[in-house]
Amino acid sequence: MNPENLTPYALEVFAVLKKELPSEVSSRLTCSRSVRRHGSAATVYLFNIWDKNQADLFAKNHFCYCLGYDPMHIYSPSTWYLHLWMNTVRIYQHSSVIRNSLVDIVTKQCPPPFVPDVDERSVQAVYRSPFNGDLQKFQEHFLPLYVDLIGTLHPYLMPIIDSFTYSLTPKEREEVILARKNFYCGPRRRLSPEEIRAYSRSIPQSWRIQLLARSKYRCAHCDSEINLANVHIDHIKPFSKGGLTILVNLQALCAGCNLGKGNRFAH
Repeated sequence: MNPENLTPYALEVFAVLKKELPSEVSSRLTCSRSVRRHGSAATVYLFNIWDKNQADLFAKNHFCYCLGYDPMHIYSPSTWYLHLWMNTVRIYQHSSVIRNSLVDIVTKQCPPPFVPDVDERSVQAVYRSPFNGDLQKFQEHFLPLYVDLIGTLHPYLMPIIDSFTYSLTPKEREEVILARKNFYCGPRRRLSPEEIRAYSRSIPQSWRIQLLARSKYRCAHCDSEINLANVHIDHIKPFSKGGLTILVNLQALCAGCNLGKGNRFAH
């Protein structure tokens, strides 16, 4: 067994997998160009599938559906394993909120025969496979497992990816790397509903009413009339650039002004 002879079988499974999954899921997926050797263990081979919408916050090698071949049992008691692998130590922003959501998803929605596996560094749904290495039966064995794993869990991951993924500038990336040690220091605590709300894009209806009243039913940019049916609630500091969902960072806009602003800062 080597990465070169395993690669075409893994790529073929991915191609068939995309046809088996709902289009709203499959259209988001991409995969490794080839099976690769593990960076720290040359005898371990890996093949990853991940969401194309992921950026810096969810690194593809640390937030992915990973097929592993580990004949020396360096990382796994089984030679073959398939898992949703999420290294939460590698999530450097909003890490507590995201981790809590991932734990909740995996522990409640994990499809059998996969089992949840949560520790202080990672969240995963893993199946340690008895596959005997007969590549002629590779698709027969692994395709149904991929379909169950991704088809069940990815719809729950998509809103998280869409809400928290954005590219970092070189300076921002440097800052979060330097601050890594701060994220897992001290005892953990459960976040309050207000803190969770601040890291979500969702705007409660009561806030929409409050923001409309605050703006006197006028667009904060062009002063045109707006109402509850057509108001757009905008993050003054864009959510994609770290802006929080809190009342002081929100404003009521008309559709034209909101779409024209995009993810730029408000003037």
